Parts: sequence; C-alpha cells; structure tokens
Amino acid sequence: MEAALGGAYTIERELGGGGMSRVYVAHDRLLARKVVVKLLHPELSAAVDTERFLREILLAAGLQHPCIVPLLSAGESDGRPYLTMPLVVGESLRERVTRDGPLPVPDVVRILRDVASALSHAHERGVVHRDIKPENVLLSGGFALITDFGVAKAVTAAADHREHHPGLTSLGMAIGTPAYMAPEQVVADAGCDHRVDIYAFGLVGYELLAGAHPFAGRSSQAMFAAQILELPPGISTVRPDTPVELAGLISRCLAKEPADRPQSAMLLLLSALEVLILSTSTRTVSRMTDPAAGGAVALETPPPTGALQRSSALEGTTRRTTAKSRSTGRVRSPRKPKPIDSLAILPFVNTSGNAENDFLSDGITESIINKLSRIPELRVVPRSVVFRYKGANVDPQAAARAMQVRAFVTGRLFHRGDALIVKAEMADALTESQLWGEQYHRPFADIFAVQEDIADEISRCLLVRLTSEEQQRIRRRETQNSAAYQSYLKGRYHWNKRTIEPLRQADRCFQAAIDEDPSYAIAYSGLADTYNVLGYYSAERPHTAFPRGRAAASRALEIDPQLAEAHASLGFVRLFYDRDWDGAGRAFEQAIALNPTYATAHQWQAWYLFIVGRVEEAISAFQRALELDPLSLIINDHYAYGLAVAGRWDDALEQCARTAELSPEYPLVQWRLGEILLSLGRYAEAVTAYRRCVDGTDGAVGLGHLGQALGRVGRSDEARAHLTRLHEVAASRYLSPLDFALTYAGLNDGD
Repeated sequence: MEAALGGAYTIERELGGGGMSRVYVAHDRLLARKVVVKLLHPELSAAVDTERFLREILLAAGLQHPCIVPLLSAGESDGRPYLTMPLVVGESLRERVTRDGPLPVPDVVRILRDVASALSHAHERGVVHRDIKPENVLLSGGFALITDFGVAKAVTAAADHREHHPGLTSLGMAIGTPAYMAPEQVVADAGCDHRVDIYAFGLVGYELLAGAHPFAGRSSQAMFAAQILELPPGISTVRPDTPVELAGLISRCLAKEPADRPQSAMLLLLSALEVLILSTSTRTVSRMTDPAAGGAVALETPPPTGALQRSSALEGTTRRTTAKSRSTGRVRSPRKPKPIDSLAILPFVNTSGNAENDFLSDGITESIINKLSRIPELRVVPRSVVFRYKGANVDPQAAARAMQVRAFVTGRLFHRGDALIVKAEMADALTESQLWGEQYHRPFADIFAVQEDIADEISRCLLVRLTSEEQQRIRRRETQNSAAYQSYLKGRYHWNKRTIEPLRQADRCFQAAIDEDPSYAIAYSGLADTYNVLGYYSAERPHTAFPRGRAAASRALEIDPQLAEAHASLGFVRLFYDRDWDGAGRAFEQAIALNPTYATAHQWQAWYLFIVGRVEEAISAFQRALELDPLSLIINDHYAYGLAVAGRWDDALEQCARTAELSPEYPLVQWRLGEILLSLGRYAEAVTAYRRCVDGTDGAVGLGHLGQALGRVGRSDEARAHLTRLHEVAASRYLSPLDFALTYAGLNDGD
C-alpha cells in the first residue's frame, strides 16, 4: 500500500475500520505530520466506479471550515479508492457518549452548534454528508468536527450507474448507517437531499441528551421500520431538563416528511445559537473533555460582539441562498431570481418565552410591512391580512399562496434584558427556494437598525431599484430612543384591538413613549388616534377626547409635517368633531399624497366624501381602502354602513355577513348590522344584533341603539327598563346624551 501511495506516506498502524473503509495512521514524510488513510473495503470498491468516485469526492475536497476535517488527497491503490486527511487528536462523539452517558445540556448545544455550522457550510456548496452519526463527529480542542464528508455520497453516486452488486447490500453502508438514516434513505428515494443530514442531526442530538439512541437494540430491519413508522418518545420525557427550544428543534428535525423538517442547516445553526443564548445570558464556561489535553478544556461563550451581530454561519458567510435540485438532490446556489412584485411579511414569532413580548414581535412585523409598503413597485400584504396567521399552525408557503404573493418572509424574535436576536428569511412561494436569510444579534437599542437592515436586504434581494428618496423612507427613524419605541409598540399593540380598555392602555403607552422622547412624532399620532376613537364611540366625553386628539395630531405635524398618519388623525377630528368638511378633505388628501398605501386615510376620506354628497367617490374610496387592507375588520365594517348610506341595502347586508365571516366574535359588525336592520324596519332582528354588540363590548357601544330598537319593536316595558339601566351606567362613567335620546325616540317620547 505504501508503494501505491507513491512513497509519500509511511503506514504506522491500523486504527480499525468502519462500514465503508479500513483506517490507518500514516506519517507524511514531506510535511512531517500524522495523517489518516482510509481505504475502501474490497467489496465496496468492486461495486463502485473508482474514476467517478474520485470525481465525486472532489466536491468534498473544496470544503474549508473549522468544524470539518479536510480532505488532503485521494487516489487508488490496487483498484481500491483511498482518501487521506489530518489525524485529529481527540475522541469521537461515540466514545464520549459511551463513557459519560447523557451529556450536559450546554455541551450538547455547543456540539450541535458546531455540527450545524459545518453542515450549513457544506450544504451551501452542494455537498451532502449522508452518514452523520456520533462516530463521524470528533471532539478536539473544544470543538466538534465532522469527518468523512462526502464519502457516502461519492460511493452512492459512483455506484448509481453500475449494475447491482452484492457488495452494496452486504455492507449496507453505502447509503448511510441504519440507525441514522432518514425515512427517504431507507426506501432509497431518488429525491434524497440535504435534509437527510438534518434528520440525522436530530437523532444525534437526541442521543447526546438521552445517552442512548431512541431505537437502540434493534436489528437493521427493525431499525429501518422504526425510521419510517415510529416517532421516538419526546426528548423532554427522557431528559426533563432539556430546554423547550432545544426539544422543539430536535422534534422538528425528526419529522418523517422532509418538508416538515427545518429546510436548511442554517436554521439548525440559528436555533442552536438561540438555545445557547437562552441558556447563557451571561458569560458561562462549560467543560468538554479533550483527551489530548489530558483533561477538560474550557469552552467559553463570550457576550455578543460585532463579529456575531449579523452572522449567517460561523465562518462568516452572509446572504447566501439555498435551493435544492430535485434531479440531483444537491444543494446549490440559485440563479439570479426574477423580480418579485408581491410579498407577505408573516407575523414574527416571539420565542422569548414571555407573552408580554408579543408586542415587540408584532411591532417589528408591522414596521417592516410599513417600510416596504413605501416601495411603489412592490405589493406588500397589509397587517390585517398577515396577522390572521399569527399563532396558527399553518405552512408559510400555503399561506403565501392563499395571499397570492410571489414571496414571503418569516422571522423569530428573542428578547431578554438587553439581548435581542432577530432572525428572518425570505422564500419564493412558487419554487420553495430560500431567497435570503439572516440573523441579527444586537443589543436592544439597535432594534431600529435591525428593522432597517431587514427591509434593505429584502429590497436588494427582490432586485428592486430604489430612488434615494425611497431609500431614505425605508431607513427613516422616528426616534433614536429604544425605550420610547418599546412603549410605542405596546401602544399600537393595544390600539389595534379597538376595544375600550385596550384603548385606555394604548393611551398610557403612547404617553410613556412621548415622555421618553418628546420629539417622537408618530407617538403623538398614535395618541391622537386613541383619543379620536374614544371620542367617536363616546367612551369619553367628545368635548374632552377630540380636542386632545387635535392637539396631539397638531404636535405631531409640528415635529414632522410629512407624517401621513398625523394628517389623517387631524382630518378625523375636523370631520367628526369640528364639522369642518373642507379642512377634513384637505387633511385626507394630504395624508394620501404622502402615503398612498395608508388604508385608514382612504377609509376616513370615504366618510368625508359621503358627508359632502360625493357618494360614488366615497364608495370608490372604501373599495381602495379594502384593496389595500382587505381583511381589516373596521374597514369592512364601515364599508357596510357606507353601502347602506348609498341606499344599497342588499349589498350592505351582504357586506355585514362577509365581515362577520372574517371574525364571528367581532362585536362592532353587529352594531352596523343593527343600524341597517333598523333602517329597513326589521326591528326584532335589529334588537338581536344590538344586544350582541352590547354584550360583546361590555356595554361600551350600542346601549342607546338597543333601547331604540326595543321601543320600535313594541317592547315598551323593556325599553323603559333599559332607560333605568342607562341612568345606572351614567352614574359610574360618561354616557352620551345620544344614548338616552335614541331610547326615548324608540318610545316615541319626544319630550
């Protein structure tokens, strides 16, 4: 054999053999170093085309990564292919688990982080391992290194075009190890791709935590059946101290269907990093045994640094994309994507373990939507539509197709203390390929930069050419104060619920944002919207609420005259309180000119157009608002009443039904329905609708209308009893005189 190696190596001893090769330690005479020589078994060598094997292994030879044992050379000895690689001083993961049993969680996470980083690097370059197992993961110098990269793939590729040879089935290792084979490998699916490594990654993680393989002790045939049919016990039941995030990651990796697993090793890496940060909020030191050092080696996890702020992989590769070829099963960089003209930003998932941070994940989602909506060539699905998928167990690609967009963005957010991790990725809804992915690991104060960076990267990836003005709009910051921004997001989170108590919470949050940053224009606009809605529903005295709304909107415009939301807020006050029709019309026109995609401005403009008698234009304005925000409950609700004002009664009733279908629990649609039914003389039905509204809003909306309907339907005693209720309510909170007037009108009591 030494002669076949050209005299460059001296064989010193045999280390043993695995399923595919015999392994020797040799001395590299030229460079005076120890190397490993792996010689394929004779049976396997006879079953493969050596020339093709050597061509295939060249792919693996190009891998350069700190967690991959590199390939030094390859050749042929007496018809048997061989490989050389450095001798790694350390132990295999198999030896570590055999000796120690279940490993400490921090060690498991760090090992998985290294393995995921190596897989990500290889998959991006079209190299799939196909035989990830503890024997092929080596521990040395505090790192986990994957060895034998590309060997199993090269063997199967070199054998694909040969006639069936018993060597392949007798060894059984050419396509992987039964205990770590994905279901698609077991059935020899020609479409096997990089996700077989992700499945094996999950099994390795499970074994490190449990100390044993989930299907240990079974024959090869029984193991094959288990891989296809059985789900292992949840790792948390076997190892109760497993972090929830880590248990979830392993469970997803072990999905039987490839499409249900994480779709890239990058996601594995990001998840491992997230678990690592969750479990080590300060600098921590974990002990990992390194036999070469004669004991334990300290693995230190440093605090976030600039080098990790935007890491796509540990080797520093950024903005790489991954696409799979169904014909070869390889991962390769996609061709330059065609311009995409429609996009959905799905609600970012809060992974902080604290529901109180939902406002933050929701706020980042909404902020990115708002920034990208300013790009004229791009249709961005509005907030009300995408947020219907919040918390739903739905396939993002299916959601994207339902929304009829070409691409979609998903993301996850972790926030604890000053640590902020946001990871986002964009995928093509048609091809399933990832277009972009990134992780941002920043202090919380950098949350603005993260949102800007995500919007920038998405626009670049979509090949959208932005003018300098559009770039400024995307990168525009309303505040530099992260505490103010956090309060503002909480305010919008509560305001979007549009019920009385959340509106009062929104008031407090917006005011807190202004206290933190008195120059925060959009916080004043949010405060104006809150006062305006409270006044509109008479939840507060209109003579108190609306002037406050006007003052807040005016202050916002003093700070930023180009703020569309503030112009719309001011128009609302002029329309519903001042009765300044011309002033309201100008304000709405200005808001729409500044931000044509602001659906609320179109909605409020529609009411102005109705009031001044421009009915057809009003209907068109409502329709434009619905085009921009088709699932907005409040816009759908108001459109129904607008149709009624236009005399289109049947259309109005149908619109009420559509709104109710969007959200059966939404109480305000019952208010609109009651008004329409009352106008049509269908008093009994109006009573039912109004009562649902009153019950659904805890009496905040519709009390007077219910009394009116009771009187009109002839239930005078109930109507008079209702008057008593109104007086009781008025004794504890503000109640509009209109509520009393409507009830008396229903009783035909003009006095």
